[in-house]
Amino acid sequence: MYKKLEPPLFYLCVILLAMPIFCYDFFVTNDGPAHVFNANIISHYFGKYYQNITALFTFNTSIEPNWIGHIILIIFKLFFSGAFSEKLLVSLILITFPISIRNLVININKKNAIIAWLSIPFAYNFMLGLGFYNFTIGLVLLFFAMGYSVKTIFEFKGKYLFVILIYSILLYFSHLIVYGLFLVFYTMGIFLKRKETLKSIVQFVVLQLPLLLISIFFMLSHTKGETFDSLGFSFLFDWLIKARPLLVYNENSEAWFGYTVNSITILILVSGIFFTIANKNKLQKQPNFILFLTLTIAMLLLYFIVPNELVSGGFLNIRMLLLFNLFLIVLISFFDYKKDFLMLPIIVLITATIYQQKYKFTEIKVMSEDAKEITSVVKYLKEGKNLIPLNYCTNWLHTNLSNYIAADKLILLLDNYEANTVHFPLKWVPDAHPYPLLGNFSYSLNPSISIAAYETKTQFPIDYLLRWCYQQNPQDSISEKTNDEIKNNFKLIYTSPKGNAQLFERIPTAD
Repeated sequence: MYKKLEPPLFYLCVILLAMPIFCYDFFVTNDGPAHVFNANIISHYFGKYYQNITALFTFNTSIEPNWIGHIILIIFKLFFSGAFSEKLLVSLILITFPISIRNLVININKKNAIIAWLSIPFAYNFMLGLGFYNFTIGLVLLFFAMGYSVKTIFEFKGKYLFVILIYSILLYFSHLIVYGLFLVFYTMGIFLKRKETLKSIVQFVVLQLPLLLISIFFMLSHTKGETFDSLGFSFLFDWLIKARPLLVYNENSEAWFGYTVNSITILILVSGIFFTIANKNKLQKQPNFILFLTLTIAMLLLYFIVPNELVSGGFLNIRMLLLFNLFLIVLISFFDYKKDFLMLPIIVLITATIYQQKYKFTEIKVMSEDAKEITSVVKYLKEGKNLIPLNYCTNWLHTNLSNYIAADKLILLLDNYEANTVHFPLKWVPDAHPYPLLGNFSYSLNPSISIAAYETKTQFPIDYLLRWCYQQNPQDSISEKTNDEIKNNFKLIYTSPKGNAQLFERIPTAD
């Protein structure tokens, strides 16, 4: 009876925990609005406003990672709105995340499929809250690829070779970390499992050579002049014991959840070791166990060793800690357990997850209302025009909130963080780049702007300006200078009902 009920209950639980996303108009993350905005630009790129777009943006000709999320959003936007496309993408991540780990666990030890329940709390993790969709998609693909590799015993010929190549391409275009991790995993797997080890490894390297060369070029070209930001051991240890990747909105108030998940995981791990020793099960002779033990230890060591930023990527410590947590769950599935022993801790874990999910969706509701307010300006904007967003809000999730204005209607926002980086499909046309000539509004909560300087040099007129969560402070000289710029160049045409969003239109200049 238990064996028949457990699988459908698992899938039902995973789906139900993801569904509340669709109760709200927006699922707001830090970078998510920017991904939706840029997907919309790409969708319109060769359309009616081609000249308007190409005056500001051009395609990144380098073959960079971090593109798969944009591709999926562009496809979804053929049928749905930008906001709904994003929610659909996030729901797919939340659902497939634990399913991918369950697939791997089953291919390792089918009788311990219940261990995959431990991964459910990690589906809605801090990286997802940051809007790092490419990385989280990459994690899903990584565990599916690992499950396939274990199932096929790292076979490397015929259709198996083709499937591994497809996984490798998808992983590269998801994120370089997950692609590199898969290379290490598969090479170690061949070494531990295959009879013709050297031949298979050479074949694997040859297959990966184009992606390897692109990856090497990427790392070499994006590490010039980097400074390493390392976090202290005590700081990282605190993150470890509170399972920092689980804490999305408020580290202090959510810490209880991290402690709970860690406590249950340690209980199951220690119990598994005890039962395995009692059963005289010699796991150390199993190649798959050695493989995942090595990966788990490696992720923990890297968590304490790597700088927080490297190869123009950030939050590396939390990424490594998340990978450690996930590999530890997979490692636990190798151990022996007495029948029904796992049911009680799993029930406690899921109960805590449901309670925590309720808190998370309370935060989502608040953020969704903020997004609805800021997007209320859309109906007053003419398509194909450009807009400067000035953000005065201290909430870190509002950093790119204004990008939802351009989720469907083609509005060219001059605050596009993706175009400032090297990882994404679009980048600024150098002569039209707004920073620093137009001002520091892309990163400052007390922004300054210089309309005349930008328009004179670029011959590119500014059509609209949005002020978000502004509170007047006459004693602040920067704020007052910005207000003078607005007064001299724009007129107020709309204020949102709560007063947080103020839309200004450019005053026509005399010829």
